[in-house]
Parts: sequence; structure tokens; C-alpha cells
Amino acid sequence: MTPQQQQQLLLQQQQQQQPPTFGLDDWLRSMMSGGGGGTQQQHRRPRRPLKEVTRTLSCTLADLYEGKTKTVTLTIGNNNNGLGRQQKRRQEQYTIHVKPGWKAGTKIKFPQRGRYVPPITFVVEEAPHATLERRDADLIYRHKVVGSSSDGDVDDTTSGNPRDQKRRGRRKKNPTKEPPQRQSPPKPVRLSIALPDGTVWQRTIPADRVPRIVKAGQSLTVPDLGMPMKGTLERGNLVIEFY
Repeated sequence: MTPQQQQQLLLQQQQQQQPPTFGLDDWLRSMMSGGGGGTQQQHRRPRRPLKEVTRTLSCTLADLYEGKTKTVTLTIGNNNNGLGRQQKRRQEQYTIHVKPGWKAGTKIKFPQRGRYVPPITFVVEEAPHATLERRDADLIYRHKVVGSSSDGDVDDTTSGNPRDQKRRGRRKKNPTKEPPQRQSPPKPVRLSIALPDGTVWQRTIPADRVPRIVKAGQSLTVPDLGMPMKGTLERGNLVIEFY
């Protein structure tokens, strides 16, 4: 073996005994390939789901009759917000498009916003109306009959009641008893009902039809003036109940 060959063999042995070097370029390549050192996404904490919050959404009958856009501002935040740390209170705005025909109990859900604003569910609450009552898709208006009684606005002396017939079969013990007063002829009945959208429905029932229509316990139905029906173009009825 020549001296040159001996020198080359000695250098190879020294290189095998030295530990491998890991330079800056090698470290950057490892970072880009997902190797040692990890990435930023590996150290990021996953978002923890927050507990859902429920709030009421007060709507008038007019809101549910025509539809309306409402903007609700809520103050969100508490001591730790379930994350084990102090959180500042913040105001969050929610825009809700109330659709015609919605009912009390309808729910509108908003997902969680970021890490600190929980999911929100609004529940529709229907405010009472001054003159109308809602029954499903129908609107009920109650009209008091003038001079009505618990017997349905019928004079007992001419009703065919067995007690009345028995009394008429008896002899008059008091001949000075005053004769029954004659009832005045019926008069036309004018109805004027303000609907939730501000329009006024008006009708006049003629005098000759009053005895057949305007009685306590009777009702009058006006079609297509009630609440909108969800998913259709149809409406409920306006029902006038006489009492």
C-alpha cells in the first residue's frame, strides 16, 4: 500500500468517527416537510364549544302578520366564559328576519362566534294584541251584543221553555200585573275592526239580518283576513264571535 493510499484510508476512518452535522438549511427543510420542530398548527389549541344561550324575541302581532327585520344587541361575557380565564364583556349584534306567519315558540339559531361568543337561540314570544286573539292561522275578534243575556239574547217569555208554558197555563193571581214590554225593532249593526297591518275592515249588518246573525254564541267568518300560513300564499280567517 502506497503512502497516498494509507492517507486516504486514515481520512475515511476519521470521517466515520465524527457525528453527523445538522445545519440551518437542514433544519429549514425539516420544518417545511413537517419533520422535527413541528408546525404552528400542531401547537394551536382546538376551539372549545361553548354552552348554548337562549333568549326571547318579543314580536307584536303586526310583526308576525307582515314580517319585520329586527336587530338585537346582546352583552356577552362572564368571569371565565368556561375557558378558565378572565374575559371582557362585549356587545354582539344579531339581525333576525321575522317571516310572516311565524308562531310563538319559533326558534332562530346562531352558531358560535370565535372562541368567546357562544351559540345563541332566540325563541319567538308573541305580545298580546289589544283587540285580536290569534288561534293558529285565524284572528278572533269578540263583539258584545247590546242587551244580550245568559240565555243567548232570547226572551224567556217566548222561548218555549216548559216552565214558561206551565206559568201560562195557570190562572193569573195578580190581575194588575203589568203586561210585558214590547221589544224595540232591531237596528243595523256596524262592525269596524282594525287589522294588525293598520287597515280597517268595516261592514254593516242590515236590520233584517241582525236577529239571525248577531246573537250571543254565534260567529261570523271573513275569509283570507287572518294570519299568513307558512310556506303558502294562503291566509287564515277573521272570525267575529258575538257574546
